[in-house]
Amino acid sequence: MTEPGGRAPTPPATPPDDSRATVAGVILVAFALLIGVVLLTKGFSDDGGLTNTAAKSDQSDSGNGQGFEVPSTTTTLAPVDPATVKVFVANASGTKSGAKQVGDYLGTKGFTGIQIGNAPNQVQSVVYVTAGNAAEGQAVAAALGLDPAAVSAMPTTPPVNDLKGANVLVIIGTDGQLASPGATTTTTAGTDSTDTTASN
Repeated sequence: MTEPGGRAPTPPATPPDDSRATVAGVILVAFALLIGVVLLTKGFSDDGGLTNTAAKSDQSDSGNGQGFEVPSTTTTLAPVDPATVKVFVANASGTKSGAKQVGDYLGTKGFTGIQIGNAPNQVQSVVYVTAGNAAEGQAVAAALGLDPAAVSAMPTTPPVNDLKGANVLVIIGTDGQLASPGATTTTTAGTDSTDTTASN
């Protein structure tokens, strides 16, 4: 059929093909997922670039259960001359002469600036350091045979009233770790001291 004027009839308009838009959307989402998987697999380095974590999976398992090594957080501090360290040894164990015994032992290790006193009873033996004196605290802990984890920053309110100028505070607790300074000790449950008249 022809329309008046000799032209062929125009076919009716067909609705736009939604399948093309759907296919384009699926491709776009798949591409975005692929980029996400690559970023998660590779990871980011500290400087914002990509890192290759897959290479780490070939390393031996160091106990984290994930097939790669966990970096060590050990910090090496500068050597310290024990004679320059000012130490206050406080007896918080409830036993007599604990601070004097530990102070005398530190003297045999070259520490000369030692003050002794008492502190309220506490369980844990600990080495506190004032700001900027971590190396001094580590040196004292090592001399006493304590774990470096026993060294902590000085609390805002120190456990003793007067540090007497000390930059390291050793607290002798009831845990028995400093019953024999410099020796590795173990404690047995039920052996805490009941003497509450602590004196240096």
